[in-house]
Amino acid sequence: MSESIERAIRYLAQSPLLHGVSEDVLRILDPPPEMIFLKSGETLIRQADENTDYFVLVSGRLGVFKEQGGKLVPIGIVLPGEGVGEMALLTNEPRSATVMARLDSELVRFPQSTFLVLAAGQPLAVLDIARSVIGRATRRSTAGRKSDYPSIAVLPLTPNVDTRSVARLLANELERYGRSCSIDDGFTGGLDELEATFDFVVYAVDHTANNWAKTCLLRADLVLFAAAVTEPVEPGEIENEVLRKIDRHILGRIDVVFIHPPEWRVKSAVGRWLERILPREHHHIRSENALDLARLARLIVGRANNLVFSGGGARAFSQVGVVRALKEFSVPVDRIGGCSMGAAIGAMIALGEGLDDKVKRFRELFFTKRPEKDFTIPLLSLMSGKRMTNMGVDLFGDLKIEEMPIRYFCISSDLSEGEILEHFDGLVWQALRSTAAMPVIAPPLLRNGRMLVDGGVLNNLPIDIMRRHFSGSVIAIDVSRQEPLVVDSRWEMKCPSGLDILRDKFRLLGPKLGLPSIFEVLRRTVTLASERQAQLARLNADLLITPPVSTFGLTEFTAFDRIVELGYRHTVRLLEELDKNPDGKTKIALK
Repeated sequence: MSESIERAIRYLAQSPLLHGVSEDVLRILDPPPEMIFLKSGETLIRQADENTDYFVLVSGRLGVFKEQGGKLVPIGIVLPGEGVGEMALLTNEPRSATVMARLDSELVRFPQSTFLVLAAGQPLAVLDIARSVIGRATRRSTAGRKSDYPSIAVLPLTPNVDTRSVARLLANELERYGRSCSIDDGFTGGLDELEATFDFVVYAVDHTANNWAKTCLLRADLVLFAAAVTEPVEPGEIENEVLRKIDRHILGRIDVVFIHPPEWRVKSAVGRWLERILPREHHHIRSENALDLARLARLIVGRANNLVFSGGGARAFSQVGVVRALKEFSVPVDRIGGCSMGAAIGAMIALGEGLDDKVKRFRELFFTKRPEKDFTIPLLSLMSGKRMTNMGVDLFGDLKIEEMPIRYFCISSDLSEGEILEHFDGLVWQALRSTAAMPVIAPPLLRNGRMLVDGGVLNNLPIDIMRRHFSGSVIAIDVSRQEPLVVDSRWEMKCPSGLDILRDKFRLLGPKLGLPSIFEVLRRTVTLASERQAQLARLNADLLITPPVSTFGLTEFTAFDRIVELGYRHTVRLLEELDKNPDGKTKIALK
């Protein structure tokens, strides 16, 4: 018997599927198992193929892909010692996914015809195989890993990025979640053994387009391309000589990390890099900043804290107090999403620092600009929207969403198409102007043929959008819950006049009738369907914070300080209670 067949039998006997079958039994099978070799980029199995053989990966790495819309979407990896194709071996059904070699790979091929011979002579062995298949169907090969990205490569896009330092510091932060190490091209050991020993291996690649760079790029489950925001957007050696010469289909996930000086430099050419590299996600970190690298580590392992802010007019100011309380309790903020006024609060937080200064400026603008008093001839809306626009430009200038230090999005409602528009890039002030344009009260923003209005019309608490795009825990801050509108019985079958409402508003003696304002009626009318959706969304939050702000009016902007303080105190009490009596369900990451 040839050495090749002997090697195949030894590996099969140790494989997850055939470990219960002795080598002696495997030796008498005909046709025998065989060793095969795939070069990087070659296809082992295509989705919908009739091929039903079983394979065990001896060395190298395989990528598993689903074909969706004519594109290959990565859904998993296969590491040495793991098998491929056991379901087709038993069920004789077409392949459910495409499998390609990411690295040069050696495999054992176990033909289905050989399996049928085994089944005829060893029925008990086949029963063990069936049990193994059922077990693997419920716990895939990645179940024992700390993350979907155990191997990470850091490669430079710009000349002056210290990838060794980034890799070392990132590995230090990943130690919180499992055994981690970082290596560079000076490492002389076996990479398979290293990855089997550690939960996370971070590969550092310098600017040289050599075999080490290619190996790391192909091995990595997560590729982090690092670019310094202070350097020009020009293709370097790694981009030209390595990335462009490899089929991106076989690579792991690709992200871009933008490295800032010790102080944030939010105005940069981030968008041009994103257009060049087309990453799945991008991140911002300051040079050798432990807090930023801790955030990156949480994002990698799926332990991020994602904050979702609801709309609610002046009541949304309470979310400033909520964030202050979270900071006091060392609850970091890793991503932010929001709607309407909550989107504006979230955008200030997404700037990464200087929140107090931004909030102070925000408060001053509301007291001086009085956007709720920006009335116009009511042909399209009650207010002109000019003051809202000027406030957004004053606060954020020409800053773009993708440049913000903390990942951010907000939503608006497209009246033209009747659908939600998600703002993940573009000018911050335009996104905020869109999401805060309550129909009838403020004019829509006309953009690219779309008529954009308040995101709360369709989704006032976009937890579902945060979940769809990102992993991690969701902390939802909901200020949209409102007390029922109750009108005094004396108005039964009557309609109060404007004079009646004014009298009630300025009544000094006796109880007020609590007549709703036009803003309250309009707000509740246009967000009625969204409120019902929000009731379901709240159930999908890991931590729901609902400051008791319903006594404040939607346009009660002069109560800024009181509303902020109320949100702060409510959240402090909630977090103190959770600290004393943890419910076992709230999984919020701490620093």
